Amino acid sequence: MIRQLFALTAGDARRELEGYGITPSESDVNDLRTNLTFAIDGYQHNDITAVFEKIGLSDRVRLLGETTNDKKARLIACFTGASPLQLASLLGENPSKDLHPFTEELKNVLDNVAIEKWDYVANGRSIPLHQPLIMGVLNMTPDSFSDGGQYLSADAAHRRALEMLANGADIIDIGGESSRPGADPVDAAEEWRRIGAVVERLAKETDAVLSVDTYKSETARRALDVGAHIINDISGLTFDEKMAGVVAEFGVPLMLMHIQRKPKTMQEKPEYGMLIYEIYRWLRNQCRTAEAQGVHQLIIDPGIGFGKRLDDNFEIIRRLNEFRSLGYPLLIGTSRKTFLRELLQTSASDSVIGTVTSSLLALQNGAKIIRVHDVKEMKQCLQVLKAVREHKA
Repeated sequence: MIRQLFALTAGDARRELEGYGITPSESDVNDLRTNLTFAIDGYQHNDITAVFEKIGLSDRVRLLGETTNDKKARLIACFTGASPLQLASLLGENPSKDLHPFTEELKNVLDNVAIEKWDYVANGRSIPLHQPLIMGVLNMTPDSFSDGGQYLSADAAHRRALEMLANGADIIDIGGESSRPGADPVDAAEEWRRIGAVVERLAKETDAVLSVDTYKSETARRALDVGAHIINDISGLTFDEKMAGVVAEFGVPLMLMHIQRKPKTMQEKPEYGMLIYEIYRWLRNQCRTAEAQGVHQLIIDPGIGFGKRLDDNFEIIRRLNEFRSLGYPLLIGTSRKTFLRELLQTSASDSVIGTVTSSLLALQNGAKIIRVHDVKEMKQCLQVLKAVREHKA
């Protein structure tokens, strides 16, 4: 497994080095923060060295970590004076059949990180992921942490969806089961009773892109049957083994989120040895599970607040770019969550500034979709960001 590292702080760099069994020197830390760097697992050291010699970069790469040749290594490779484009070009000039499989995987990672646009299709609808998109949250639940009970009726939920669309939402994400910490599950029949009429009405009366927040294949099938476009599975295909088959049958995008345990218990002392490595490996495995069952329009969500410690959420945002090595667009959802409320000592409804700020940082670090309750404020943020990036005098 190979992923490009984006260790922005000295603390992040030290934790990554220590996780690979390296006692970090200041030079090591600086190399991770300032050079093109990759974490490499599962290849023998001498094979990796041979690849770099073959492409003429052996004098510009430092290999840190396990160096024995008789077993698969865990290494960090730091390139000095080499850009991603230069490295990709050198790898491309040497066909992978002439080198080691390591070459092909490294080239794929470089290609994946360079992707900026995706063109997805769902139920006859084009969903271009070229510019940042806003996903508006519509919780039709009595017990969601922020807006539980506000949109229980079909009419109230419909009005809220139209309001978010008018305020600039690109996607409406409709959920009928709370996933707040400690939440009890509901069955598929009750979940559909809550959301079914609204999904069908919005599909008929608007041209909105509709996402359904469910991990149940039965609910997903009913939603897609009436015109939904995306399934947002907080379990990343781990709660219902039939989900991937349903999504593949309809040929729609699937959002895969990382979660530790289930909502009922996920915040009971979550633990990680190497946070980003563990989330990345889990998501990589779930992507392969989806792909093997015919689902190829994937969107990746590292799961802010879902089985994460307070500081874990901030590290995920800082290092979000690392998940681009998977080759799929990234979704981030920080909206009104506990880690912001604890930091700011405020209520859910008063954490709009924290939501917008954290979302903006996530966008700068690779996110393509921002999931929020406060659509109007997030839209204004994106307008300013676009003006700064694109407007000319």
